[in-house]
Amino acid sequence: MQSHFHSSLRARLIQLVLLAVLPALGVIVYSAGEQRITDNQEARRDTLKLVRIVSTSQQRLIDSTQHLLVALSLLPEVRAHNSSTCSDLFSSLLAEYPMYANLGAANVHGEQFCGAQMPVNISDRSYFRQALQRRNFAIGEYQIGRATDRATLNLAYPIRATEGRVTGVVFAALDLAWFQQTVGALNLPSYASLAVYDRRGTILARYPDADRLVGKPVPEGELAQIVSARSEGVVEAAGPDGQRRIYGFTSIGDGSREGQIFFHIRVPTGVALANADGLLWRNLAALFLV
Repeated sequence: MQSHFHSSLRARLIQLVLLAVLPALGVIVYSAGEQRITDNQEARRDTLKLVRIVSTSQQRLIDSTQHLLVALSLLPEVRAHNSSTCSDLFSSLLAEYPMYANLGAANVHGEQFCGAQMPVNISDRSYFRQALQRRNFAIGEYQIGRATDRATLNLAYPIRATEGRVTGVVFAALDLAWFQQTVGALNLPSYASLAVYDRRGTILARYPDADRLVGKPVPEGELAQIVSARSEGVVEAAGPDGQRRIYGFTSIGDGSREGQIFFHIRVPTGVALANADGLLWRNLAALFLV
């Protein structure tokens, strides 16, 4: 009888303890949920801020290339299609600008009359067609140069005669190996990854795994469509491996839909919420001990 009494009393005491603990447990779970929301929002802001910093640094390179091409298009040797003098000048300039694999100029038929490398026909290249059609600065897409046999991103600007008629295009081939070095020097967080790709979704630069992925289609095919529809933003999506990540994306370009370069930085959701999850488990452990 006494044993039954003690057993019953113990059960009631345990029930009382559980009833006392439940409100504390509810507060812990609620607080953890609020902390996850706050951390997620902060991670989204930080990811977008980081991708903006990266794109701004590369925008400076694009802008400086545009200024160079505008200056080259105004040179008398280029306007006159003087092959000998123009090629010597471009060869000298190429030695001073290691970021370029080639500098050249072609007439309206795409026949190169001036260049630091072997002359080729570029009439089928997108940057050449866009520069002629838009009569303005144009950015191409990933390509393997016919003259250089190197992976490049070409940029172009029209050559105009004195009366304003377009007589050709001057172009610069940005060496993607050099471009990749600038991306690798950005000191991104170890848990973040960066992809830079053209309008076709071909990777121009990647961190990490550049050697394996540059020149390949961006793995996140669905994400590429989202990014193409919006110029800048943050999304949370599952990658090819099923892991959810926060993606911050933006783009730069020449002002046309065709001449865009896309950037996205991805951060694993688990990393972004690690602080909130750690706080939850510590509080639960403390409550259990109590």
